[in-house]
Amino acid sequence: MDPGLHLGGKAAWGPLPSGQACEPAVLDSNATFKVGIDNRDADRGGTETCKIRAATVAQALYGSIQPR
Repeated sequence: MDPGLHLGGKAAWGPLPSGQACEPAVLDSNATFKVGIDNRDADRGGTETCKIRAATVAQALYGSIQPR
């Protein structure tokens, strides 16, 4: 689990994130999903950039499906 994602009840990164692929998974009582960023042309050392992009997409998706 990665509390730094600040999403749902639990959030974790899928297979080892790299600069080319990142997959955060969110597990919550009303939402369970995985977002994947895949860019084979990216530098493998750009892990933080990939994680930021994937977390931004996951946060937007999570926010849009929350009950109001």
